[in-house]
Amino acid sequence: MSATAIQVPTRQEIFEKEWESLFPKQVTDNYTSSITFVKQLTAVAISTITYMKNAFPEESYTNENFAGLQLKILKQKCADGLAQFVSASLKQAFEAFDKKYVHQLALCFYNGECVPENLIEYHIFEYSYNADGVSLNINSKNRNQNSKRFSMQAIHNRTVMMIRSLSLFITTNCHEQLPLNFDISMRIYYTEDTPEDYQAPGFAECTGPDPVLDTLHTAVCLGRVETPYNKIVARTFVQGVTDTDPEG
Repeated sequence: MSATAIQVPTRQEIFEKEWESLFPKQVTDNYTSSITFVKQLTAVAISTITYMKNAFPEESYTNENFAGLQLKILKQKCADGLAQFVSASLKQAFEAFDKKYVHQLALCFYNGECVPENLIEYHIFEYSYNADGVSLNINSKNRNQNSKRFSMQAIHNRTVMMIRSLSLFITTNCHEQLPLNFDISMRIYYTEDTPEDYQAPGFAECTGPDPVLDTLHTAVCLGRVETPYNKIVARTFVQGVTDTDPEG
């Protein structure tokens, strides 16, 4: 009489499967896989923020399980006009990513019209690029340390930490619902190498005061993820929460 057994996947196998449903399997092999990862992590983070803030209807998102989290990811095509604006703006911003022109990308929420005095909060992502790969330029003394720093395990851990930190911060500090007449803008801050006449598709040059850069020094850092080719840092500013002078 023969017997059979059901092989239960390990936690690591489950995580790897979930990872591959959102991100490239490997992100340290070359620049292309790295920048693809950074763009997809940006999309996941912005989707998480908008969902946690109840900004868009449920049907604007797809469901993904990831590291014990039930994520909601913005669809590329949304019936809701504001959700479609954010989804399309992300896609257009990614064209500037491919040219290594994006230094910072900010998702801003306003109480009413998108003018500086109406800004209530923003979530900004800062990027750096190294086309040659840090791992190719390190000396032997630091090689082991950098190998751990850019390992897939380290990238996995920091990715999970960033997404969880964003969710926790919004849950803890953003108690107020968005106003009924809220609006959203996406802002790109370009690298120094960007041609002066360049604008990402769909974006236009901003004029007047910049409330984002004026308050960035008080924004809370919620995580950073680094590969040999790219780094992404997430920061959040909420009016009345993160603009308090710690010395005052």
